[in-house]
Amino acid sequence: MAIVVAMLLLGAATEGLQGLLGRDAEVDDIISAVIGAIGAASLWLYAGFRASSHIGARIGRISALLVCGGMVGYWLSPLLQ
Repeated sequence: MAIVVAMLLLGAATEGLQGLLGRDAEVDDIISAVIGAIGAASLWLYAGFRASSHIGARIGRISALLVCGGMVGYWLSPLLQ
């Protein structure tokens, strides 16, 4: 969770700096950074849950893959339109 918040803050700071320098500052770029961070964090969680065979770990693995798949789908949706 901390990495997602860090990516949100870093993305906002980068876009703010771009705006000050006369370049285009877009909220969509911040959203893309957060989507990527959530996808990467869910893959990290999946890898962490692979070591355990408990039912909670199985639910965690499935949830992590669903979240990652959702983030990839969201990221690819403009290409599919």
